[in-house]
Amino acid sequence: MKKMRKALLALLLSITVAGTSAAPVMAAGTNTSVPTIPAEESDNSKADKLFTAVKGDYIQLFKDALFDVKYNKYWNDDAAAVVGGSAVAEAVKTLKASVGSTTYGDKADPNTFYCGFINDVKEVSFQDGGKVEFTTSDSKKVSHTYKFLKKDALSGVMEGYVFQSTDKNEDEFKYVFLCPDTPATTYHIEFRYGSDLTELLKLNTGKYANWVGSGILKSALTEKNEQMIQNCIALFCTENLAEMKNADTAAQQSVLAGVWDADMSAYASNPQYKNAKMYCELKADGTGVTYFDPNGTGTYTESPFTFYAYDNDGKEDVSSGVYISTDSEELTKASKYAITKKGEATILTFETPDGSSISYIKRDTKVAVVSENTTLYVKGKTNILANVVSGSGITTYTSSNPKVAKVDANGKVTAVKKGSVIITATNNGVSGQVKITIKNPTLSKKTVTLKKGKTAKLSVKGSIGKVTYKSSNTKIAAVSSKGVIKAKKAGKVTITASYKGKRYKYNLVIKKVQLKLKKKSITIKKGKAAQIKSVASPKGKIQYKSLDTKTASVTKKGKVVGKKKGKTKIRVSCNGLVRYCKVTVK
Repeated sequence: MKKMRKALLALLLSITVAGTSAAPVMAAGTNTSVPTIPAEESDNSKADKLFTAVKGDYIQLFKDALFDVKYNKYWNDDAAAVVGGSAVAEAVKTLKASVGSTTYGDKADPNTFYCGFINDVKEVSFQDGGKVEFTTSDSKKVSHTYKFLKKDALSGVMEGYVFQSTDKNEDEFKYVFLCPDTPATTYHIEFRYGSDLTELLKLNTGKYANWVGSGILKSALTEKNEQMIQNCIALFCTENLAEMKNADTAAQQSVLAGVWDADMSAYASNPQYKNAKMYCELKADGTGVTYFDPNGTGTYTESPFTFYAYDNDGKEDVSSGVYISTDSEELTKASKYAITKKGEATILTFETPDGSSISYIKRDTKVAVVSENTTLYVKGKTNILANVVSGSGITTYTSSNPKVAKVDANGKVTAVKKGSVIITATNNGVSGQVKITIKNPTLSKKTVTLKKGKTAKLSVKGSIGKVTYKSSNTKIAAVSSKGVIKAKKAGKVTITASYKGKRYKYNLVIKKVQLKLKKKSITIKKGKAAQIKSVASPKGKIQYKSLDTKTASVTKKGKVVGKKKGKTKIRVSCNGLVRYCKVTVK
């Protein structure tokens, strides 16, 4: 079983940059600390000391110095120390490309930086008294004297000091932005210069987009200062390749994350493993667990492990593949692996160090998401239920707009403001979504008409917590703490509902109940008809009833028909009031 266990555990990987694109990187030492200056000193004092610290003649860091083929050994050695020998070529290529753009500004490559000198500048000299001299490719010199203007940052991410020429020039050297890199601390400097300060302080947009001039002392090209070249390359590789390496590792671990069932058919002939079952759960955070059931009874033993991974691109290089470490054993030789498709199935196959192979079939991860409520009111909450099948690791939750509704790590959604959001639950790279609509609390009614002595219930729909109520005139209508209104007499009154600092107003009208007959008596001939005219206030259904239908009948609309000679009454009722109309039939 030891071979099988090693084969499974070999799904953990070591660290390297192999054939993967990396995010653009900046020159070594970006955002490093200002040379040691007491914190209590003013920005002006710090800027002056920085200007003094960078005094010297500078050439382009990469184009004129570090990219020279004679320094390739430094690049390869320093890169190998971070990523390993098999990935050096790709790592160095990617690293150099990230700062080797030939364009900047509107034509800038968004994935790389231009780190040379612009405006045909070949050399830059920082001199005593705040003087900076720019030498062009045709040996012409442009110089200005600069004074500290302010401390600022490129798009808020790269802090530095702005200097303005004292001679009020309007050429492309009016302003100099100097980052806190110095030869003493990072073996190079980073700066910008230009005529438009607003544009100059933008990093990834505008006239100078994706440009940061990087310089190294001209004297570094002499043999006695070549150590500065070595130091600069070492710093550049160490800072940037570590970040690239980590990004690549994370990407590959995400690819391998999931639940994988071992194909045990290769071991069917071995009586010891005839009924054995095995699967592993790999998580994107680099942890995993092997589950092994030797008898197929459903009783699994668990073996946790950690791993690091990267894509070997199917190469035969034995240094490519997967490395693992566990509490009990460690594999120091990587295994070759490949992920393929067979129909709808995803197959992971890899070789163990002894040359044997084993395959795993990935369980299909499915995420179905439901919510206790798909409509919430502001301040309201609901729980997201993520039903995960064959998932790996922790289920994460995100909101498409946290300003409308936010969701915590446990899937609890809190409504913030009116709108709609998509809440996404993700496990093993597979996501499920649910849409939630957020509404503001509203009044159950905006206007109410009541009869004297009647009641009505008011509320704030969507309220989460206590609502208080108040009547503007308790002699006309009173309201309870639960929003029950009782009409006392005719009139108009405003009921105010207060909830979480907001007030909602009900316009309440209490009407006096009336029922009037235009004629209290009518006379009609036998076989003839007459209309009883009545008015109810407030409006309501008026009902009519004859007390003697043999003498006179009446319709639902109050039309009286004489049947025989005699006298009777028609009962008229509405809103709890009753009136009578006398009828004489001749």
